[in-house]
Formats: sequence, C-alpha cells, structure tokens
Amino acid sequence: MAVPGAAPQVTRYSPTPGAAKAVHLSPKLRWQLSLVCADIVTVLLAVVATYGLYLALGVGRRHWDPDLYLRVIASYTALTVFALQAYGAYRDELGLLRIEAIKKILHGVGAGVLLTLGVSFFAKFGEFSRLTLVMFGPMTVFALVAQRFVGWKLQARRRNRETRTRNVLIYGAGETGRLLAQHLRDEHQLGLSPIGFIDDNPSLGASEIRVTPGVDGDRVPVFGGEEALDQTLRMTRPDAVFIAMPSAPSSRITEIIRLLESRGVAYFFVPSAGDLLFSTLRFGQVAGMPVFTRRLPSATRFYGVIKRVVDLAGAGLALIASAPLLVLGALLIRVSSPGPILFKQQRVGHDGRRFTIFKLRTMHTTAPAYGRHPTGHDDTRITGVGSLLRRTSIDELPQLFNVLRGEMSLVGPRPEMPFVVDGYDDIQRQRLSVKPGITGLWQISADRAFSIHDNIQYDLYYLERRSTSMDLAIMAVTPFVLLSRNRAV
Repeated sequence: MAVPGAAPQVTRYSPTPGAAKAVHLSPKLRWQLSLVCADIVTVLLAVVATYGLYLALGVGRRHWDPDLYLRVIASYTALTVFALQAYGAYRDELGLLRIEAIKKILHGVGAGVLLTLGVSFFAKFGEFSRLTLVMFGPMTVFALVAQRFVGWKLQARRRNRETRTRNVLIYGAGETGRLLAQHLRDEHQLGLSPIGFIDDNPSLGASEIRVTPGVDGDRVPVFGGEEALDQTLRMTRPDAVFIAMPSAPSSRITEIIRLLESRGVAYFFVPSAGDLLFSTLRFGQVAGMPVFTRRLPSATRFYGVIKRVVDLAGAGLALIASAPLLVLGALLIRVSSPGPILFKQQRVGHDGRRFTIFKLRTMHTTAPAYGRHPTGHDDTRITGVGSLLRRTSIDELPQLFNVLRGEMSLVGPRPEMPFVVDGYDDIQRQRLSVKPGITGLWQISADRAFSIHDNIQYDLYYLERRSTSMDLAIMAVTPFVLLSRNRAV
C-alpha cells in the first residue's frame, strides 16, 4: 500500500537472458545469406582440392608454405565472393535454364582470380606459384555450378511450400500461350499456376497441353473457346487471365476484355512469342508518344574470332580426352551389328548451307537415313549398343570433327535435317543465322525429347544474348546435365 507523502515507487525493467527481441529475416534474405556462406565453403574446398591436385601432379614449381598459401587462399576466397556479389550472383533473377546465373559465376570467378593476382603483387605475398592461382578458376567454377544445381532443387522445394500460388487462365493455346505456360511453371517464385487454356480452335476442345518440359511433363486442359469463357470463369475462379493471342483482331480482344472486366477478373496481354520473346523490344518516346523498337543481337566480330579460337582449342582437347571412349564405342559397334561405324547425314547449317554430320552409328542399317527422331528406348531402329551410346551421348563425339572443319561450333542451335528446315517459318529460320552447335540451350533442356523447332524459345534466347560468357556457361552446365538425367533417346 502506498504511504501518503512518500516518493512514488518506480518499477525498473531488468532484461533477463534470452528476452531480447529476435531479429526476423525475410525468407529471401535468409536464402541469400545461406548462399553466401555456402559459396565461401565451396570456394575454400575447391581451392584446397586444386592445390592438392597441383602437388599430386607435380606441375610447375612445388611450394609448400602453409602461412603463405593460407593468405593466398583467404584472399582469393574473399575477393571471389565479393566479385560474385558485385556481378549480381546473389540476386534472384529470371533467366532461361538459369544460364544467366552461371554467367555471373564465370564473371565473378574470373574477377576473383585477377583481383587476387593484383593483391598478391602489391601486398608482396612472397614466392608462390601463380599457376596454382590460375588453376583455382576452373575448379571453383566447377564446384560452384555443382553447388548451384543442388541449391536450386532445395530452393524450388522451399518456394513450393512458402509461395502462395495464384491460379491463372491463358486465353490462346498457340505457341505464345504454351511458352507462357511453360515459363510460369518453371519460375516457381512468381507463384502463378496455369490451370487451363481457352482457345477458339474447336479441334483443341477437351484436350490437354503439356506445360512443363520433358516427356512426362505436367498437362493442363483446354476448356473450350469463346462460348465457354464465361462458364470457365465461374467454374475455375482464376486470379487473372493472360490474353496470349497476338494475331487476333482488336475487335476480338475488346470482346474478351469486356467480359473479363464485367466479371472483375484481372487480365494481362502477352506479346508474340517470336517478335517479343525475352525482352527483345526497347521502349521509348518520339514526340511524347510511346514507341517500341526491337533490340538486335549484339554479337561483334571480336566475339566471332574468340568463338572460333575456343571451338578449335576445345574441340582439339575434347578429342584427345575422349579418344578412349571413341575407340571403345567403335569396337562395340563393330562387334554388335553389321554396318559402318560412323553414321553420316546431311544437315543444314549456317545460312542454310548443307554439310555432312558425323556420329557413331546407333541404329540398324535397315533404318531409313532420314526420319522422325526416336522418342524412347523401345524404338526398334536403335541397336542395343546404340541405346547405351545415346544415353551417354558418346555417339555425338565425332561431331568434334565437324567443329574443327568449321561446319559446327561447340555451342549453338542444334542442326536439323533438310526436310525439316524446308518447312520452317520466318521465326524458325532465325536458327540458321549462326553456326549449329554440339551443345546449346535446347540440348541441355528437358525438352530435348521433343522436336527442336517446336521449342524455338531456347534458340531465340541464345541468338539475342549470345556472348563468350554465355557459351562458356552453357559448356560448364552441359556435363552436369548429362550426369543428372537419363537421356531417353
């Protein structure tokens, strides 16, 4: 009880251990911090393994000064992670097959090597083998790419748990609508799930369309055409509708918009898959009016020279390294089935020029020279040994000779057969503006089991963004893709 005239009692707060308010980080920030920590560990492990390899091979001048190399390794790790941050490796950005993320790794690791060389010179680290530092680069790239593949799988699972999914309808089941559906399913962070198509083509009614890559990809239904739109909106209650009919007349689009607005459904327009794919337009103003212009490919003559040098060096080294596999493959073909070891076929290359492509023969000699692409292991045209060679991609090693001859490149669109090219439209013919490649975006995608020209988005993306770093990124990813998937055909 309070005493009259006494000073008021003040209750003081004494914090108890553990009573401090916890700092809450957003899921995105937590993921970025975990990625930085993972990169530090990965780079450290990569450089230690590289130095062990350097000592084991006995190349260059052998050095073993723990204090010196501790400083070199610590500097390289810190500078490489700093360079990765500077190049945006920890920003979660959209990109086809994550290839832009691999490019940032290449840039960051290259900058890390150069920065460490500079620091070692000015800081006077002492006498150590610069060859080890140069060797750090490829091993670090290999380790970081492997780590990213694992991280992306974990990230996809986390997003599936944490991201609120919004259902969307796509009006238009043509090329543009299908590409949109594929990308919405691929990019989990968007939280947009295509639940169906509306299309005016009556032949598509009550059918299903594949919207994720691969033979066993997810499929969504086509609910019908214009007459079914209102009923479909009531039945599915979508959060938004994407209008993907770039060739439809404006009057038709106006009718669709009126209905969507009357039902209170949000809507978005999607441009043509060929003309506007992957931000190929620039926005600007002329006399105060908005205008668009297409961004042209920015490849330079210098890039062409570097690409040819990389092709010659890479194909030469790859032939030397793969010689035992080529010999083994040739012997297996010789003893398993009658006929030639090499398979030769006319393909269409740069600017429509035809050339002879070389592969190890994987089919019986009775199979027609030109026909549909095999779609599974049960294709009777493929020999027993041929199935093994195709799953491991050993059958494609002779194409390295096509690269040395200048008919193909290590990276580029896959060459098609003449009868297929004869049916190309204007968009598909853009594939012929560069040399075809042994590997490329389509080749490392899950859509490899389907026709090349039916998945033009991969080649268009490459054509408009090709560069030395993109070529190196695709080559860096290719071995992981070959190891992680069971090639069906």
